Amino acid sequence: MTAVSSRSFALASCSLAIVLAACDAGSAPPIDDAAMADDAAPEIDAYDPYATPPMCSSGSSWTHGDSGSVLMHPGLACIDCHRMNLRAPNLTLAGTLYPSAHEPDDCNGADGLNGDEMHVIVTDAQGTMQDMLANQAGNFYSYNTIAFPITAVVTYQGRTRAMTTPATTGDCNSCHTENGSNAAPGRIMLP
Repeated sequence: MTAVSSRSFALASCSLAIVLAACDAGSAPPIDDAAMADDAAPEIDAYDPYATPPMCSSGSSWTHGDSGSVLMHPGLACIDCHRMNLRAPNLTLAGTLYPSAHEPDDCNGADGLNGDEMHVIVTDAQGTMQDMLANQAGNFYSYNTIAFPITAVVTYQGRTRAMTTPATTGDCNSCHTENGSNAAPGRIMLP
C-alpha cells in the first residue's frame, strides 16, 4: 500500500468512525462489505432534481395566442417560431426558466421579476458572455450575435446550475422540452 492510499484509508476509517459514533447502535446504516472492497466507498443515493412528476408550478398559462409579447408561449421553441413569422423579431438566444423539471408548454415559468434576479449566462465559442434576465413568464432572450457552440449557466439566489454539454443552437426550448430531447433532461430549471 502506498503512502497516499494508506492516508486515504486512514481518513476514510476516521470519517466512518465519526459517523458511527454520531449514530446510536440501533440506527447505524449497514455497511456493504462488497462495496468496501478495494478501498471503494459505499454508493450514496443523490437527489435527482429531474426525477419529478409533470406539473405547472405557476398555476397560470399563456392564453393570448400568438399576439406579440415578451411573455408569449413559455416553454415553446422561440427561435423556430420566430423564423417562420416574418413579423417576429430575429432572436439568437431564447428559452424559459422553470422552477421544476417537467412543466407543460405555455405554462408560465419562474417569475424573474419577483425580486430575485434569475440570470442565464451564455458563453459562446469566442468567449463572449451574454447575461440574460428572465421576465415574469420565465422567458429570456437575446438579439446579439453569437458564435456556436455555447455553454450556459443559470444563477439564482447564490446558486448555480450549469449545462453539461455545449449546444449548437440558441433555441433552448427546442431541447429543453417538458420531457427533454437531444439529451436534455427536461426544462431549464432554477438551481
